[in-house]
Amino acid sequence: MDMSVHFPGIGLHLPYIGRTVRILGMEISYFGIFIAMGLVLALFFIILEAKRNRMDVNHHLNAMIGSIILGTVFARLYYVAFYWNLYKTGPSQIFNLRAGGLAVYGAVFGTRCAIWLVCAIEKDSFGKMADIFCVGGLIVQMIGRWGDFFNRCSFGEYTEWPTAMQLPLSVVNPGEVTPLMRERLLTLDGSSFIQCHPAFAYESLWCLILLVALVLFRRKKLFHGEIFLRYLAGYGFGRFFIEYLRTDKMMIPGTTISFNMVISAALFLICTPVLLVRRTMTRKRNAYHRKRRERKYELEEEAEKAQEERELLQSLKGAAANDYEEGYYASQAIPMENGKTRDDSGPDSLWKERPEPNGEEEPQSGGEYAVRDSGLVEDMGGSEESEGIDNLEIPENSGIVEDPERKETSMSPDIPEEPEITAGQENPDESVPEDHSPSLPDQKEPDEDRESETQASDDLFSSLEKILSEDEKDESNDQEDKPEDLNSEPTSRTFTFGDLLKKQK
Repeated sequence: MDMSVHFPGIGLHLPYIGRTVRILGMEISYFGIFIAMGLVLALFFIILEAKRNRMDVNHHLNAMIGSIILGTVFARLYYVAFYWNLYKTGPSQIFNLRAGGLAVYGAVFGTRCAIWLVCAIEKDSFGKMADIFCVGGLIVQMIGRWGDFFNRCSFGEYTEWPTAMQLPLSVVNPGEVTPLMRERLLTLDGSSFIQCHPAFAYESLWCLILLVALVLFRRKKLFHGEIFLRYLAGYGFGRFFIEYLRTDKMMIPGTTISFNMVISAALFLICTPVLLVRRTMTRKRNAYHRKRRERKYELEEEAEKAQEERELLQSLKGAAANDYEEGYYASQAIPMENGKTRDDSGPDSLWKERPEPNGEEEPQSGGEYAVRDSGLVEDMGGSEESEGIDNLEIPENSGIVEDPERKETSMSPDIPEEPEITAGQENPDESVPEDHSPSLPDQKEPDEDRESETQASDDLFSSLEKILSEDEKDESNDQEDKPEDLNSEPTSRTFTFGDLLKKQK
């Protein structure tokens, strides 16, 4: 029997191509060897992809075992269903897989059933797992198809293309030889040869192209199951034309229509629109979610900015309130009970113990009062621009006397209860007690003395305000009127006892 194979278009002549190989005394077909090689490579790919996608490898191994079992069963049943006339007389031959007879679409359907069962049991995503297994299935199909080359099956109609293959008529299935092939038989070395399309090589090449495309595209998929849909649509598209060339078509009973061509066309026509629609919807959904995320980020940024502005505004308001309160309490210098006075450090510390006067302390000289807006603030340090009290010439009717023991000019806190201090008032016999400072009283006094002191302080403040108002009128005559700036900070001006004495004169 002639076992040679020739490819005249490319000048390739193979004198002997056997169907089986003997290993350890066992006849093993090349078809099984190529299928096993494809399964091993597919297993490695599936494990790597499962790890890359952070999925459970054991679930994929279970699905792989189930795919091998159910894939083989359904592939055999698919083939037997269309060639029942060959097996109805001997049903035992159905289990004789060594004689061949497997259908690809049956294997595809069986593997998907196994994947679905595993996903249903393990609660995994069918689309995600199917995306991995369809690429592994392409590896098996691409490599396993070369087993048909050794079996001399899955070839096409007569052709004169450069890819034409010549097979001995004696080694092929007579039912697969068409009348056109018999009309154009070739005789080589005394044997008859048919010339046909190597359809198995076409399908293997198409699976390789589809495999590369899916591997490159798998990182750009938009939804789980997209690679699987592309596989079904792509394989169906290529298989439709390859099936048209083949001579071993599985015809629908009573027709001349190939059932595999119908399935291939249906896969392409159904999966392609589904794929396009789902991609479009996924793009729109992703764009919608992306806009929502961007809007959310914008709102969060705006909220953060608004919060910062509110915090800044509150801090500015707090600072302004503290400044106003400091200026107000310091300018009023209101004496309180128990020797306390209002502190200018803010609302949390409005009361501050003033030190009790000690007879051993050195007397302070040169006291001066600074008027800020509407009040009087004591500046114990004095200023260079103000005139010292020690150098003043005190008139007799000024109401201010000099204490010879303390050697400093002071104002008596025991001011009589007159409405105001005038320049014509004479009070030469009045003196300042030793244990009182020139500032406001610090020691606790009886109620009647405290009332007189408060009245005297009010009279003094009213007189000072009158003097200040006269100064402001004089200054306003020298310059134009300007609108009041509400945001400007209050300014302080210094008013000394020397100025007071000059005004009284």
